[in-house]
Amino acid sequence: NNHKVQILMKLHVRITLAAILLLIAVPGSASPGNFRFGAEWGVLYNFISLEKSTFITADRYLVESSNVVRENHINGMLTVSAGYDIRNRVCISLCSGYLGAKKGERMVPLTLRTTVRLTRNPEDAGSLVFIESGAGFRKSSQISLLYRAGYGYRIPITGSVAVNVNASALFSLSHPDVYDKYSNQMVSKKNLGMSRAFNSGILLSLAIVF
Repeated sequence: NNHKVQILMKLHVRITLAAILLLIAVPGSASPGNFRFGAEWGVLYNFISLEKSTFITADRYLVESSNVVRENHINGMLTVSAGYDIRNRVCISLCSGYLGAKKGERMVPLTLRTTVRLTRNPEDAGSLVFIESGAGFRKSSQISLLYRAGYGYRIPITGSVAVNVNASALFSLSHPDVYDKYSNQMVSKKNLGMSRAFNSGILLSLAIVF
């Protein structure tokens, strides 16, 4: 299991680096750009999770569970970001804050986002696309992996200040707490063998950027 997680983490890093290199190649000025800062608030609708776990019950039985869970659950997100325009229309940002990845699972994300503004003048109103990947941190839990890709529309407010309206898909590989239905309580850390969930959802958000 640890070997599989290591493989996923290496693949995660490679995909992130490849995406950044690809987006750097987008035509545009290579001259030094601007620093960008922002705050984003969103609502995440989780619609499905693939969960797998193993644990020892109070009676010392081994339980293995694998389920497809229809979440139909709404969570929230609030993050801040700081970035830099590496090209005229391409910005790389570091993002962190709060994320409800799934029901009962809240974490602190730390992600790297690459944004490409599709207008000729990057300060004009218009479309943008972005990809984002990184990690999610929970107390007393393994690190989660986060992936996000989406489309947005930039609405200039004044000067360099704008509001982005975003719609994106969010995927995460997390390690949720496990409920023991035989004892009607959560499985303790010492009795938990493995807990893994692949979660998917739709995230609608508003971001103020400047």
